[in-house]
Amino acid sequence: MKSIHLNVSNETLAEKKLTVKWQVRNAKARILYSKEKEILVPPLSSVWLEKEELPDIHVFEEYVSYQAWEGETQISEGTVIFSYPKYFRYEDPKLSCTVEKNKITVKAETYAKSVEILNDQEDLVLSDNYFDLNGDTKTVEILRGRPEGIRLRSVWNIGEPLPVNGKNRL
Repeated sequence: MKSIHLNVSNETLAEKKLTVKWQVRNAKARILYSKEKEILVPPLSSVWLEKEELPDIHVFEEYVSYQAWEGETQISEGTVIFSYPKYFRYEDPKLSCTVEKNKITVKAETYAKSVEILNDQEDLVLSDNYFDLNGDTKTVEILRGRPEGIRLRSVWNIGEPLPVNGKNRL
């Protein structure tokens, strides 16, 4: 039976009051089911949430997204699929981005696993190198390199040659 068992670590010297949220989503990133729980995490420790059984999840078409919130600030997030990535029925996320000064905002129309941002020189250093999108946007900061010839890809693009001209390139 498929399940999730989330763990929250607190690597600070202060107790943290957090809200953990998770959702079962389809490949279009639409939320099918969601749950949340408030927890207290002592300093320098971790807390396991209750194991959640997911007997009805469609392993090739649905996934779980999760987030940890401290007040109104999301401090952590991630996703998990229940099959090998090559068997999951990803939809084309139609990745796009905008660049404003030293920030790149990436948008996905559907679930995008392991989004990667490259430039012509392949020397970009970003505040987040690989991330998942749930049919939403994420903004990363450029720490080093120039945002020239930006290329975007995700697990959906596995098997395609790395785009050089045209597709997924600005």
